[in-house]
Parts: sequence; C-alpha cells; structure tokens
Amino acid sequence: MRRAAAAGLIAAASVLGLAACTGPMPISVFSEPQDADDLVPAAILYDTINPDSVRHLVDTDGWRYFAAFSQDGYCVIVIEIATAASSSGCSSILPAHVGGLGPSVQLVPDDYSAHDADGWEILTPNLLIQRN
Repeated sequence: MRRAAAAGLIAAASVLGLAACTGPMPISVFSEPQDADDLVPAAILYDTINPDSVRHLVDTDGWRYFAAFSQDGYCVIVIEIATAASSSGCSSILPAHVGGLGPSVQLVPDDYSAHDADGWEILTPNLLIQRN
C-alpha cells in the first residue's frame, strides 16, 4: 500500500514539474496598454502576428526592437531604422530568437538571468543582444 502511495506521489510531482517547465512564461510588458510607440507598419507584420499585441522594447544603435504574440507564440521583431528592413522570429516557448538582420537578439521572460560567458547582454528586462 505504501509503495502505491509513494509511486502516486512521485508521478504527481513529475507531472507538476513538467507542467511548470512547459507552461507560458510571463512578460510583463504585455500587461501594459499599447501606445503610439508600439505601432509598426502593417507590411512588417506577418499574417500570424497579432498587431494589438505589439510592444516596443527599445531603440538602440539604429535598430528598433519589439515583442508580440502570434499564432506560433512569442515573437521578437527587429527593424532597422534607416531602411525599415525587418526580421522576426517566433517560438511557442521562450526565448524567442531572431538573427541575420542586425545583431542576434532573444526575447526572454521577466527575471531571466543572462550569462555573460555566452556572449549575451541585457538590453531591457525582456531583450538580450549578442554583439559579435
């Protein structure tokens, strides 16, 4: 009887642990109301990105960075200010990554801990950049 109870507790703990790892991670910027800085040209947004979810994160070194939601999950959008060239990457789990146009960046959850040894630096609480 005790073995059955112990096995049940272990199974329950395993399921709860997996659920915690696979659940969505919060990004507090999405709880803020959208304002004029959050708007991007419609041509930049893929059909799957919800335009009402776009939030401006930061402008730096000639680039604008945004977070958004899509049918695929969390998205990070990069726009070169001078040319309006853009790129985006989406992921069902965080971090969401985009590279190729400008510096590589990752959209990360609140309170994410970056590791300098990996070459990532924190631009905002939800955006890491890799400058090579």
